[in-house]
Amino acid sequence: MKAQFAEGEYTVTMDRSDLVVIISALVMLDEVVSSDAALRDYVGRTRDDFKRLTDELVGFCRLEPRQPEIDPLAEH
Repeated sequence: MKAQFAEGEYTVTMDRSDLVVIISALVMLDEVVSSDAALRDYVGRTRDDFKRLTDELVGFCRLEPRQPEIDPLAEH
């Protein structure tokens, strides 16, 4: 994974495996933090915004051909 900060924005380049790890952590966080207010305090977004972000990342992950033996996000 590579990250760069320029002009107030981060640019992150990662492989599918790294993206799956990040998505898995986001999904687990959503399940573990039951209070909407606590989630907002923790990540600075509403639960709906947080889920939209997670869904967008899942969509990016699905752009690459799946690797079913290691990819829990692959469509079956």
